[in-house]
Amino acid sequence: MLESMDLIIYIVMVLFVSITICMFWVFRNPAANWMVVIGTLTDYREIHYEESLYPEWPAIKFRCPEVQYEFFYNGKKYVSNDVAFHKRDISIRSDLEQYPWMNWEVGSNIRVYVNPNNPSKSVLITEMGLERKRRYIQIFIGAYVAIGLFSYFLR
Repeated sequence: MLESMDLIIYIVMVLFVSITICMFWVFRNPAANWMVVIGTLTDYREIHYEESLYPEWPAIKFRCPEVQYEFFYNGKKYVSNDVAFHKRDISIRSDLEQYPWMNWEVGSNIRVYVNPNNPSKSVLITEMGLERKRRYIQIFIGAYVAIGLFSYFLR
């Protein structure tokens, strides 16, 4: 039978491993198994919008691309306007940040990530945006600190 201290250490270790697994799951690339084809950018413009990250905070100015592109997959033509999995992955707050979409021009060839199980689903950018990464990292660090404090005070 486990002693109470051994049980606490075991629970803390399980929590650390669980949070670590969650962290890897959150940061995974959902398009890792998608096919890459070359498409053509048929429409491009940069839009500007304001959004508040929290209700009590003032709105922040963002900009992001709005596009339309076409590509062929298995001999069939597809048209899409999905740039990324989440709008926040392609939205930026500063003119100092550089994103691949800033150099796109109508008529240029672009890399398209296509879901082979559903070719009508495609994206141009698969990485998670910096803002979302920062937020998740803060959550995970907070969870690790909370578990560490919990285990320290239960000794």
